[in-house]
Amino acid sequence: MRYIGSIIFLAFIALLVFGAIEFKETSSYYNYRAKAENFIQYIKEWFKVKKHNAELTYDLPSAAGRGPAQSQNASSVRKPPLSLMLVRTKLENFFPDNFVKELDQQDWNNIFRLIYEPVSEQQGNFEVKRYLSQDEIEQELIYQYRFPFARFQRQHWDYFWNVVLRNG
Repeated sequence: MRYIGSIIFLAFIALLVFGAIEFKETSSYYNYRAKAENFIQYIKEWFKVKKHNAELTYDLPSAAGRGPAQSQNASSVRKPPLSLMLVRTKLENFFPDNFVKELDQQDWNNIFRLIYEPVSEQQGNFEVKRYLSQDEIEQELIYQYRFPFARFQRQHWDYFWNVVLRNG
């Protein structure tokens, strides 16, 4: 009587092993395996996207590190300066006629949001965050604020980017 529990347990384990061997030889095993591999790949991609989004949202350092070559990349982290008022003042002083008359505080907040905050876009099954490129921001600023930005020439944009991205 004392060994019956152990015998039942060993029989159960043997049944599981033989069942697994038989299952592996069936065609449904390959369907199950393909679904499991797809699920694992989906989970890996999900974690990768979440990590990327967290790095952009919370300004976390990436595992690979950020070198000088990456700082010019549109997807690298854009940190707003400590004082956006200083940036605004520099731009207003350089472009006094354009900026002072037309843009109010809400407009400035929208401009700085376009520059410094990442946007989400759908890529496959995931929402991936990225920063707008300089060309995209220029086009959006021209569309939203036609008067000051439509008259900008290349040297104006160069100064604008120097001030807002490098605290010129």
